[in-house]
Amino acid sequence: MQEELSAEEFESEVGDLVNFMAWMAEPNRHDRQVIGFFVILFLLVLLIPVYLLNKEFWKDVK
Repeated sequence: MQEELSAEEFESEVGDLVNFMAWMAEPNRHDRQVIGFFVILFLLVLLIPVYLLNKEFWKDVK
């Protein structure tokens, strides 16, 4: 027996299905994005001492 869905119910069901399929395709996506954020943050912090060290090494070269 088939049940008819209203347009609103259909959109909700399809939205749930699409979200589930997207999660099944990449279940570790959230973890990857969090780790990526901290890697970028680490590299930006590391940029400061690297820049200062480079400036120190090249101060006598003109």
